[in-house]
Amino acid sequence: MALPVLPLDVVGVIIENLFKLDPSSVKTCSLVCRAFLPICRRHIFETIAVKDDKGMRKLHRMLSSTPVIASYIHKLDLPFITKYKPDSVSKRLAEITGLRSLSIYNDSYGEEDEPAWNEYPLRRAILHFFCLPSFRVFTLVSVKDFFVADLAPCSNLDYLDLRDLAFTSESPPQIRFPPIKLVKLSVEGMDRSAIAHTWAAKCIDGEPFMDVSALTHLSMEVLSSSDAQAVQDLFLRCPKLLNMHFTAGNWNIGLISLGNILNKSSALRTLMILDLFSIYDSRRGDDPLCGLVDEFERISTENVIKHIKIELSIFSGLDRTQHDKWSRLDKALTRPNRWPKLRQVSLRVKVAEEASKDAHKALEEDFPNFPHTQFQRLSATSSLVFAFSVGLESDNWVDSDFGPESWEH
Repeated sequence: MALPVLPLDVVGVIIENLFKLDPSSVKTCSLVCRAFLPICRRHIFETIAVKDDKGMRKLHRMLSSTPVIASYIHKLDLPFITKYKPDSVSKRLAEITGLRSLSIYNDSYGEEDEPAWNEYPLRRAILHFFCLPSFRVFTLVSVKDFFVADLAPCSNLDYLDLRDLAFTSESPPQIRFPPIKLVKLSVEGMDRSAIAHTWAAKCIDGEPFMDVSALTHLSMEVLSSSDAQAVQDLFLRCPKLLNMHFTAGNWNIGLISLGNILNKSSALRTLMILDLFSIYDSRRGDDPLCGLVDEFERISTENVIKHIKIELSIFSGLDRTQHDKWSRLDKALTRPNRWPKLRQVSLRVKVAEEASKDAHKALEEDFPNFPHTQFQRLSATSSLVFAFSVGLESDNWVDSDFGPESWEH
């Protein structure tokens, strides 16, 4: 009796689920028969991460020996510094025609002889990717003298992630392309001048080249108190925001102006997820919540926030006699009519290895009891879910719970 033959679409579903459980086994499946090969390649080569010249050499050889693999690559991570046959590699990369996501990282940022963006050996291939109709996600990390105008062909780009960039001092030119209509934007490690430069580019009709009017997800890091205005100016241009991640990137500023930034934008009536990160250092004061409660009190009751996420990192001393200050957050988030749509609160506290002995002792003895001692109302309120977690900064945390990593790409 002949064995039943499964339709290839069913085989595809099986292999897809197998890849999620055990990616290496899919390589074995690709050897079963010719019909399995393209199905398996779709998963094996969908994401390629190159970290150094050794990886670049491997990618080049793979695309040279089996050019068809280029059609399966949809997500690519590349280093900014590479010396391995850049001209030859660029030609092979140009054969990738279905790329959706590109990330470029510079591990040598700050060195005297590091190249600028226009000296990037693979820039020609990158500009090819920008022209692809499939191209949706671009991440650029630690690059100097970046040309915003290079993004002009990215007509379908919807997620832009910029970190630690320095821009060319030249004034942004008028761009003869339609504006980029972003849906998700993440800006990290950039001061107000860099942020302002990003949005200074204009189309020939005078409209901003970066159109954030349809933005639903925004992540911003504030490095100094003077950067708050740049954040507010950007926020005012995002009337449809659903998810905001706000980071205080310096221990001495806390979550400044958060309430005012939210209240001055119409996005307060659309924002559903408020995701916050701050660093506590005793040099700034004795408030372990970094002024967060005061900012919450300023937020208008017209908000529609459903989920508040708070992540705090403790990097220095912690006065264990001041634990009652944590209960202020409990009261602020359970005040009647203050948060009419709130259904979930997530609070994560990380203690750095270099923090004081008191901080580590609080981690072991005090924090585990906080849901019953400092957060009694949040723990007892049936209308919302309260999730509280504590641990060391070095612990294996699930990063996808907080920040832009929690966004679906």
